[in-house]
Amino acid sequence: MILFRQLHELPSELLLALLKLRQDVFILEQACLYPDIDALDLKAMHLLVFDTARSDHVICGLRILALDSQQKPSSSVAPTARIGRLVVAKDHRHQGHARQLMISAINWCKNKNHAVIQISAQTYLLGFYQSLGFNVVSDAYLEDGIEHKDMQLELN
Repeated sequence: MILFRQLHELPSELLLALLKLRQDVFILEQACLYPDIDALDLKAMHLLVFDTARSDHVICGLRILALDSQQKPSSSVAPTARIGRLVVAKDHRHQGHARQLMISAINWCKNKNHAVIQISAQTYLLGFYQSLGFNVVSDAYLEDGIEHKDMQLELN
């Protein structure tokens, strides 16, 4: 089951589960010391996938931000969306959860009339994102010590 919610709509136990999952993967597993929790979470639409056995156990999540022409967070009718913070619990990887979540996020962006979706992809995941229709639009760069490339998907 995929849940679409803004941060203030999440019950406290789900908010804690989402933030713990992001901390476990981004901060501890990937050993990146950066401020994962930021003000953008308040402006984002959050998509969560739960363990079928436990509805309070978040196994996958991401956030979607609408961006205006200056690439700043804006209303949901902005031309560009940015998907970020895609995270999957270690024991639930390679089961299709990330693909299911990304397809749901792409469809949500289409329904909100976004023309373009941008992502910052870790380079080892380029093939995954390309299989969803994203194209590389930048050279490689380091973000928090991990090589990334910018990608985008045209929705027209």
